Amino acid sequence: MLTTINGLKIDYSQKGNGEDLLLLHGWGGSIESLAPLQEELSKFYKVTNISLPGFGESEAPEKAWELKDYALFLEDLILKLKLKRPTVVAHSFGGKISIKFALEFPELISRLVLVAASGIKPKNSVKKFIFGAAAKTFGLLTSLLPKKSKEKAKEFFYKYIVRERDYLNAGALKETFKKIVNEHFDQELTQIKVPTFIIWGEKDTYVPIWMGVRMRTLIPNSRLEMIEGETHGLPIHNPKLVAKLILN
Repeated sequence: MLTTINGLKIDYSQKGNGEDLLLLHGWGGSIESLAPLQEELSKFYKVTNISLPGFGESEAPEKAWELKDYALFLEDLILKLKLKRPTVVAHSFGGKISIKFALEFPELISRLVLVAASGIKPKNSVKKFIFGAAAKTFGLLTSLLPKKSKEKAKEFFYKYIVRERDYLNAGALKETFKKIVNEHFDQELTQIKVPTFIIWGEKDTYVPIWMGVRMRTLIPNSRLEMIEGETHGLPIHNPKLVAKLILN
């Protein structure tokens, strides 16, 4: 289904009856990413699953967004769809958005379920410095190449040298990605007022488990469930387990 939120056509799906749950996918995902999880949870709840602006069939904003823009978008979506203080179940990038939303609009949601959510500052200041220096050097070395050759060299650089897959795949959302990747909540997490359930894969190499432990330490009224052997794609690869944890 399509609805219009602040002039953007947004793709969404609703299944089930009962208490409202809202699903938010990770970067590069869409409704399809969490459809199996929606199917499981809809046996017990009314589950709204959306494609965030710029993903799936949802229209992209004309300008680069910050997390505050996504939070304002969620406010409008919850009011437009008349969701009654939903539990927000969010994965990765969606988790980062939901944290911002919980800080800005705690009265609009009842609980948070963060699945491998980003939002903690990584321990890679040295890596970022090296990456920045490498990117500048790379830019100088390729500045005289023809446009097509420059694009191929750039793809090789991000894919094989710095391995920044999300940036490479961001397409028209690259400026949004650059804004959001630099926003962190290490200081603000103590201000979250809603009960929070944190789910993490033990073998997550993209958003490692120590970040989940730190979130658990900082967020009041929260608990952490670590799943042995699981990776960053936990809600996509094992939706039945994630649904069971939420139901319990």
